[in-house]
Amino acid sequence: MKKTYFWYVLVLLFILTGCTSGQQSLPLPERDGDFHFQAFVEEVPKEGEADPEYERMYDLVAKMQANEAIDLTQVDVQVKKEAPIQAHGEEIVRFPTYLVLDREGIVLKTTKLDEIEEFIDHAGTKD
Repeated sequence: MKKTYFWYVLVLLFILTGCTSGQQSLPLPERDGDFHFQAFVEEVPKEGEADPEYERMYDLVAKMQANEAIDLTQVDVQVKKEAPIQAHGEEIVRFPTYLVLDREGIVLKTTKLDEIEEFIDHAGTKD
């Protein structure tokens, strides 16, 4: 039961963050080593609906927050609108699109959660 409430609060937080933001993209992190995660999705599942990909995205955000090599300082989820979405100089045309940002700009832009998971798993390791 506690887990269900946790997910409702987390989803509400992400929706409010995405809907109340006057910007279409997150500002870049101010400090070296900080990361921001931004997701652009077609729609947010309604309460009671199951969306495995959306749930996996939240699991990966939690995994990023738990990873000591990633200092995740901000998360934003935006829903597709009729107007084109611009993010860090690029138009978002495919949904979902996920961005990981650092102080320099876009570290990772992908439509695949597997690539986000790979980024998390390799964070802090030298190539």
